[in-house]
Amino acid sequence: MPAHATGGSWADTTKTVTLSIVVAVGLMAFLWSGVITRTGASLVTTAENAFPPVFHTAGGGHSVDGTYGLLSGKSPSSAQLLEQYQKQALHQRKTVLPGTYLPLSKATAAPVHALDTPSLPATKVGRLLADVHIPVATVNSVVRGLASKGEQIFIGVGLLTLLFVRRWRHRVGRDTYCLAVGSVLMVIAVTVLPGLSVSYGILRAFEQALIITAPILVIGSLAVFRFLGRVWAGRAATVLALVFFVSTIGLMPQLLGGYPAQLNLNNSGVYYDDYYTQPQEVGALQWLGEQPGTLPAGVQAEDYTDRYYFTAPNDVNPDQTVTDIYPTLIRKNTWVVLGYSTVRTGVASAPISGDLVPYRYPTSVLNDNKDLVYDDGGTVIYK
Repeated sequence: MPAHATGGSWADTTKTVTLSIVVAVGLMAFLWSGVITRTGASLVTTAENAFPPVFHTAGGGHSVDGTYGLLSGKSPSSAQLLEQYQKQALHQRKTVLPGTYLPLSKATAAPVHALDTPSLPATKVGRLLADVHIPVATVNSVVRGLASKGEQIFIGVGLLTLLFVRRWRHRVGRDTYCLAVGSVLMVIAVTVLPGLSVSYGILRAFEQALIITAPILVIGSLAVFRFLGRVWAGRAATVLALVFFVSTIGLMPQLLGGYPAQLNLNNSGVYYDDYYTQPQEVGALQWLGEQPGTLPAGVQAEDYTDRYYFTAPNDVNPDQTVTDIYPTLIRKNTWVVLGYSTVRTGVASAPISGDLVPYRYPTSVLNDNKDLVYDDGGTVIYK
C-alpha cells in the first residue's frame, strides 16, 4: 500500500541524514577552514561579534538587508549610513597610536557627500508606464519587497501545514522537513544576532536556505490559495511564482529600467565598477609590487574586493593589510590606490552594514597631503 494512504505518513521512511553524514560534513568543514585555507580565525571573530555579552566585545552591526524581513523597519538612507561610517572611522582613529592618520582637520577639509545608487534609465516600456503615472522605480521595489516577504510567508505557512495537516506529509520527507526547519532557524539567527548579518549576509543565507525550503514554499503557496479550489489554487500559485521569478532574476528591471543595474545582466552599476578588474588596475598593481617598501608602509584601497589583497597573507602583519580609502582613515605613510571607477567617475563606495554606499570622493585630500607617484589614466597611486 502507498505510504500516503494512511494520511499521516511522511513521503519516505528512510533516513538520509544520519550521524555518520553529520560527522563527515563537520570533519570536512574543519579541514577546509582550519587546515587547508586557514580561515578558521574569522569564525572566532564572527562568534565574538554575534555574542558580545559572552565575549565582552562591542559586537557587530546589523545588515541593511534586514529590511527585507517581515517585521523590518524602514531602510536607512545612504546619508544616514555614511554618517554611521564616519562615526566608526572616528572611533577607529582612537584605537591606534597618535600620528598614524592624517590630522583630522586635513582629512575632513573637503566634505564627503553620500550618493544614491544609480538606476538603469527607463526603457520604452517603462516610459509608457510613466506616461500613465505608474513609476517604474516603485513597481520594481514593490514587487521585490512582495517577493521577499511573500516567500517568507509561504515558507512559514508550509511548515505549519506539514506540522498540523497530516494529509500533506506524503509530499515531503521527514528529513527534508527537519532540514527546512534548521535552515529557517539559521536564517533567523543570521538576521537577529549582531555581526552575523554583516559578515555572512542575510540574503545569501536566505537564498541558500531556499535550496532546502523550496518544496515547503510551494506547499505553503498552495495552502494559502486553497480557498480558490484545487485547480485555481495551483494556477494562482504558479502565476505569483512567475512574477516573483521575473523580478528576482533581474528580468523585470531590464524590461522597465528604474532599478540599480544587476551585475549578471549589465556591464555597469555599483557592483560591476567595484568588482570588475580593469587592465589599468592590473598594470598599477604590478608597478606597485615592484616598488621597495610596499609592505612596511601598507596599502590603502577599496578593500571589499580581493584585487588589492596580498598573495601571501601569512607574510603580512595587521598593520600592513589593505584598508579603506575613506578620507578620515587615510594614514600618513601608506600607499593609496584609487581604482578605475573612482578615477573616471569621482565616486567611491564604502562597505557599510553589508551594503556598498557610493559617495563623492574628495581627491583634494590626497592631492594636498600626499604625492602622486603613479597615473596611467585609469588608476592612480599616492604615497
